[in-house]
Amino acid sequence: EHGRRAFGVLLFQDLAVIPLLVVIPALGGGESLLNDLFFALLKAAILLFILLRIGPFVMRRWFRMVARQRSHELFTVNVLLASLFFAWLTHAAGLSMELGAFVAGMLIAETEFKVQVEDDIKPFRDLLLGLFFVTIGMKLDVRELPAIWPEVLMLLVLIIPLKAVLIAFLVRSLKASDGIAIRSAIWLAQAGEFGFVLLGLGLTAGYFPASTMQVMLAAMLLSMLAAPVLIQRADWLAMRLSPQDWMMQSVRMQQIASKAFGRSGHVVICGFGRSGQSLARLLRSESVQYLALDTDPDRVRLASKAGEPVVYADSSKREALMSVGLQRAAALAITFDDTPTAVKVLHLVRQLAPKLPVLVRTAHEADIARLREAGATEVIPEIIEGSLMMGSHVMALAGVALPKVFRRVREVRADRYEMLQGYFEGADDRADDLIEHGSVMLRSIEVPDDSLWAGHEVSSLLGDSEARLIAIIRQGQRIAASDVVQINAQDLLILSGGSEGLQVVEDRLLEERPKMGQQSSFKPRS
Repeated sequence: EHGRRAFGVLLFQDLAVIPLLVVIPALGGGESLLNDLFFALLKAAILLFILLRIGPFVMRRWFRMVARQRSHELFTVNVLLASLFFAWLTHAAGLSMELGAFVAGMLIAETEFKVQVEDDIKPFRDLLLGLFFVTIGMKLDVRELPAIWPEVLMLLVLIIPLKAVLIAFLVRSLKASDGIAIRSAIWLAQAGEFGFVLLGLGLTAGYFPASTMQVMLAAMLLSMLAAPVLIQRADWLAMRLSPQDWMMQSVRMQQIASKAFGRSGHVVICGFGRSGQSLARLLRSESVQYLALDTDPDRVRLASKAGEPVVYADSSKREALMSVGLQRAAALAITFDDTPTAVKVLHLVRQLAPKLPVLVRTAHEADIARLREAGATEVIPEIIEGSLMMGSHVMALAGVALPKVFRRVREVRADRYEMLQGYFEGADDRADDLIEHGSVMLRSIEVPDDSLWAGHEVSSLLGDSEARLIAIIRQGQRIAASDVVQINAQDLLILSGGSEGLQVVEDRLLEERPKMGQQSSFKPRS
């Protein structure tokens, strides 16, 4: 609930920027302030009316024409040029360029190409966002901080508490509970990034000297740095500042416990998304009792109305897990795709019910080992499991006997999917995603003719790199890793591992060899 209210406030803040981008430059008009302000508002109203009235139609037609060219580069350039055109248009009308760029984004969002545009401009968005904060940091003169730190701290103390009190009062006036009001206030207490834009416009218009801007800039940056710490402690602060919130939490736990009361041998489902609901239907078909936990209020409301035993609760909280009857449960299934939260749930379950079987769903095979170490009984990698099911059907259609197919599937699962882990990286694989999830990759590396590693053991080459040899292609024949003892020149090594480990082995194999006319000082281990 507090997240919904915070999102609404942030959205309204973005919309409120439009008149501020018009008014702030006009307020620097000196003696003709009222006239400048009136004409600025009039120009903005007329221009925005024309753009928002005609713009969506023109943008759709234009983007469709560009999309027909089937050129990814042309489409991306068109997005950038459209943004620059609207920025120039508002600047030519005597308004700020920021307003034009903002309107361009609104118009593009109204087209059917919104998703494609978001995907195409993501590299530019990340780059420009980085440049934005770099320029903000460059405006801050750290040499002045020792002289202005009392003013900075005073302003910081004013920004966070005053903004928090104001937001809490407004949220409370909308009939929200004290706990929701406090959480919303803590989430929104820091300064926003649009404040830097308005601060720059104010400095350009001459509303305050550069020394004052240094104080405001430093205080705003410190408030943004403090935001993650405050948000992490939001629940703790809300329950201590609001006895009502503590009572509501107790009532919610009692409601969960009442649903779990009388259940024995049931399955606890953490997450009632698509995977959780599919699992629930299978359990219901076999008359197996279950109780689901989910943090989406709309989903919980609709599912409960349909008779599903689902409650609103965060499964990563000890109180929620204690209320679902873990000691009497037959199993617990974590169906959401969030490895850090799943690990947290596993640690809590192992403290509360050490012997309870826990099954975890994951989208990334690289997380299998981490989840097992955290206490998962079984980890279901959905991509690998889907490939395994497809492979079993294809083998059956290709004439492989069904008993042999079933045996192969059982062997792969018993071996913890080791055979199916690791893939050759392609052009459609995003490098940052592979690194972020620690994906296991495959790489083929050919041993050069003059390699010092020829005749040495494979284990000596791999060392402590965490890479693993899958097989060797030698003279056109594939040799299993277990049958390989030494490396020969012109061998093609098929390795698996993380990107860093594979790069270490490749560098070691290709770079650590003698140069022409000199003796290498490096000697492989025998």
